[in-house]
Amino acid sequence: MPENAQTPMQQVNIKQREGFEVIDFNLQKTRAFEGTSRRKGQKIKIANVNRNSKTKTISIVFEPPILPGKTITIGLRTFSNPLSEGIYEFEFTAFPAGNKSRGQTLGVKRLSFYTDV
Repeated sequence: MPENAQTPMQQVNIKQREGFEVIDFNLQKTRAFEGTSRRKGQKIKIANVNRNSKTKTISIVFEPPILPGKTITIGLRTFSNPLSEGIYEFEFTAFPAGNKSRGQTLGVKRLSFYTDV
């Protein structure tokens, strides 16, 4: 979260944009904490996690919202890796607290999967 953000972040959406298969995440195993994987901080409470199968989007709602200036890490687990190798691309969008909030795209990340030769 940028330090100059006007409002705390309430929700993050993770949308799968590319990949031969839709990756099946185990939503009950979703975790979040302050910091990075190398510098773990305090756990962050997740109020709700859900999936929209039509849009291939996972929505993670935080309660309380994340204050500006915080670095957070979200951990998602799959039931299994995809069977089809290739590049799987995900778009991250953050939403501020409030009912009429407009999301801001944080960026796009890729995961590459390879089959054994």
